[in-house]
Amino acid sequence: MTTAVAAGLLAALLALQAPAAQQAAASGLQEPATADGLQEPVATALVAAEAAPVAPGFVAVDRWGDRVRLSDYEGQVIVLHFFATWCASCRDDLRSFQRIHERFAERGVAVLGLAYASGDRDRVGAFVDELGVTFATLMCREDTRAAYDVASYPTNVILDAEGRIRFVMQRKMNETFWLAMLEELLAEPER
Repeated sequence: MTTAVAAGLLAALLALQAPAAQQAAASGLQEPATADGLQEPVATALVAAEAAPVAPGFVAVDRWGDRVRLSDYEGQVIVLHFFATWCASCRDDLRSFQRIHERFAERGVAVLGLAYASGDRDRVGAFVDELGVTFATLMCREDTRAAYDVASYPTNVILDAEGRIRFVMQRKMNETFWLAMLEELLAEPER
């Protein structure tokens, strides 16, 4: 899949999520008011499986130098957390995703952290160790960042067990939000 095609798919996915923004206020999962006191509309619904694009595959090196493929997690619900060591809100998200990893790993959910432009493996390893992160941490390459249209940090992508992109959020969300999203996805009937 070319970068342009993947970017187009992600743009279409975000557009599909837009109607869900109307449900955000009623969902109880929306973030608190922004610094200027305004409430940001947030898409809080999973994209229907039938409308969701297949996630672009990738190969990355983990913090120990081993090659990891997205396909290694086939059949699992996957949370891709794109982060940078210099991103302040990414620190909080990494802690939240660690708790999510601990809670959902036995239920078939894999959390993968993708560190972009964050230095070498040793630096990234020291960073995630400081935060107590034990889920897979990968060195994100430019082609992977581009394929997932990551424009800001944190960016989070949820893939269903069939490898479809069901949710994309390019900002920090609270842990309660992610718990509810994963519970909803895990409650769906198998296809």
